[in-house]
Amino acid sequence: MIHQAIIIPFPVTARVRKIRDTALKLLERPTVKSADYYRGQVLEPMKASFLRIGLSEEEAAEQTRVFWMAVQVEAARIQGADAIA
Repeated sequence: MIHQAIIIPFPVTARVRKIRDTALKLLERPTVKSADYYRGQVLEPMKASFLRIGLSEEEAAEQTRVFWMAVQVEAARIQGADAIA
């Protein structure tokens, strides 16, 4: 009997430093086009690394989607904190 391994990646939402750094860099981008380009620079290698460790295309896409949502939430939090200060 052959058992297939189940790959459980480290939760992307627990990558707090990566999320915070990405949000800060995203907010520094001068244009929407620049921000979109930066998003691709972040997400494509992340997705490729998920595929390399054996996640399916769907799982890799879901992990990158969840990460980007966390980045957007952090960026909104940072902007809100700046508005208060």
